[in-house]
Amino acid sequence: WLSHEWLNDEMLNAAIDWIFQRLNPGSSTMITNCYHMSSLQLIRNNLPSNAPFVPRRGSSLDEAIRSGKVKYLEVPVNIDNVHWAGIRLDLHSRTYAYRDTLAPGSMPPSHILETLEWYLAGLLCCTTKRGPFQPAPPGTVVTPLQKDSHSCGVAYVTSLAHDLLPDQPQWNQDGADVFRMDWFLRLSEGLIDGDNNTVKSFLVCLINGQCFFPN
Repeated sequence: WLSHEWLNDEMLNAAIDWIFQRLNPGSSTMITNCYHMSSLQLIRNNLPSNAPFVPRRGSSLDEAIRSGKVKYLEVPVNIDNVHWAGIRLDLHSRTYAYRDTLAPGSMPPSHILETLEWYLAGLLCCTTKRGPFQPAPPGTVVTPLQKDSHSCGVAYVTSLAHDLLPDQPQWNQDGADVFRMDWFLRLSEGLIDGDNNTVKSFLVCLINGQCFFPN
């Protein structure tokens, strides 16, 4: 978190878990971890072309979707192993919205959407008869614009928290370093002594290389 490096899988999953743990009890929203999409693609690639998805034994996510408890499914996706984005699926209206901070308003890669539809067709009875998912109405999600080359992960989880939790600010490029500090502080809560504002000011200074230490 304390650099301008791209977020790795573990960091993104830690932020996703932080958000998920703070959803209201009984929420109809589920968030997958960042391995979900690659796992589905691997399963599908190892099956015959027309083979359906078979629910995984012991998967709480698969069971929640099958039981109808999930309305919204948020899925982080790794685009070409260089960029974090995400897809929001509305399982009731069968619509999707794409969260891509490098290209707000763009469409997700077709193979990713097809894999998710294949996955859901194996969980939801007769879902294939209702046709493919359609783009959600404009404004369903508001995706901020990223202007640097390294903030995609932080921008994604911050935007997700803004949409799913109360009183969480939307990500913006001008505050990119501060949002990194916020995530570092909330994920390390209880491990750092001192006032959060003081610590945050120091860390923003540190990440920009503006802190000087005596020899």
